[in-house]
Amino acid sequence: MKRFLIASILVALAPFATYANGSAQTAPPAPAPTATPEPKHRLFQSGPQFIAAGVSVASNISSEFRPGSTSMLPSFAAWQTGETTLLGRFHVLSYTDYRSFAYRHAASDPVATVGGTGFTTIPAFQIHDDEMESGGGIRLLPQIYAGLETFARRENTGYPTLHGIGYTVMLAPNPSTHITPYGWISYTPNTGSNYVTPTSSTALTYRALRYRTGLLINEPNTRLYLDLGVAGEDLHNRTNAPATIRDTMVTAGLGLRF
Repeated sequence: MKRFLIASILVALAPFATYANGSAQTAPPAPAPTATPEPKHRLFQSGPQFIAAGVSVASNISSEFRPGSTSMLPSFAAWQTGETTLLGRFHVLSYTDYRSFAYRHAASDPVATVGGTGFTTIPAFQIHDDEMESGGGIRLLPQIYAGLETFARRENTGYPTLHGIGYTVMLAPNPSTHITPYGWISYTPNTGSNYVTPTSSTALTYRALRYRTGLLINEPNTRLYLDLGVAGEDLHNRTNAPATIRDTMVTAGLGLRF
């Protein structure tokens, strides 16, 4: 009887002992997973930006003032390009290309007249050209972009400033490698203006193909680059142009990534 009472007491106290040592506690339910909020994309997110400037080390030009091909005087060139991401998904590349060069017209060189209908002679003088091209477009392939460009050319020859809008294809430099190619090529189907004299106004237009390509060589552990490139253009007659303008230059300079 005594054993039965002891056993009954132990059975009755067992749930309290189990609760005391915590073995019968049930684990709290796991919190429900919270949805990860989508990242908020900024309208403009700047990517790699490059800027470079240099001089031509070998160049030549052919125009109505200098038939054939002749060496230019030392010239200056500068360019800038940069990538931007719009709304986190649209990748855009833009560039600006500035070139300033000079060459001499010799008095003995015949000069083609507007319209290419004849030749005349003028005194010797130094010709100075300034050109600016800006373009931009969207990414088609990694590092490859396509879009539109604007072009303007001004010179001290008495001809009007040429300007037009065309198409461009661009190769963006890769900032993650020590040596990276870059470049762009553009085609402007109608660039020109009106050549105005006291007695007439004549449309003077060209079809322009322009290009720049090169290599950026990084100085290790810096943002400095050696820029070695080639640039040039071909302006062919569209309406009343005296002659084809063709120039090429090999450039060397310094670049900076920021």
